[in-house]
Amino acid sequence: MSRLDSHIRQKIAQRDSIDLAARWLADLPGVVVEFGLGTGRSYSHLVERFPGREVFCFDRRDVTHPRSRPPAEHLFLGELADLLGDPAIHARLAGRVALAHLDLGSGGPEDELVISGGGARNPALVERLAARVRPRPIVLFDQLFFDGDAKEAVAFALLGWLTLRGRPGNVPRATGAAGPRVLGRVTPV
Repeated sequence: MSRLDSHIRQKIAQRDSIDLAARWLADLPGVVVEFGLGTGRSYSHLVERFPGREVFCFDRRDVTHPRSRPPAEHLFLGELADLLGDPAIHARLAGRVALAHLDLGSGGPEDELVISGGGARNPALVERLAARVRPRPIVLFDQLFFDGDAKEAVAFALLGWLTLRGRPGNVPRATGAAGPRVLGRVTPV
């Protein structure tokens, strides 16, 4: 697959995922948070799909297109770890977030490479990887989100939650499926 086709596929999957989230969360009150504002394309889509909701954005710097720039009171700039550790921001958003959309990194040399899994605990492997991607820093998934060993469990918990509610757990344009499908089956014991 060409890099262009890969990029297009990623953007289609991103759009479809936001659209699906908007349908699922239509009746759930709360704000939307975007981590990784970039030029504002997904921000403008979130605003359109979640009308009437506040959308808060986090990024290292503001490079948005003027038509896709959030209001200043909804834009937080700096290192994500520092911003999320700010008690004022935490107090403002705690218990209010209905959706957190993450689109971190553009693959440019300034972006970190996030790693997880068994190989992330192998110093020799990590050093070889670091040598290949310099000057990009390597960051453990655990440092940004939650215990990387729990990713699979979290993913299966989400799929189970969707199945129990009779909601599709796939994004057809990303997976190639013929349409939305409820994944799995619940069998009473």
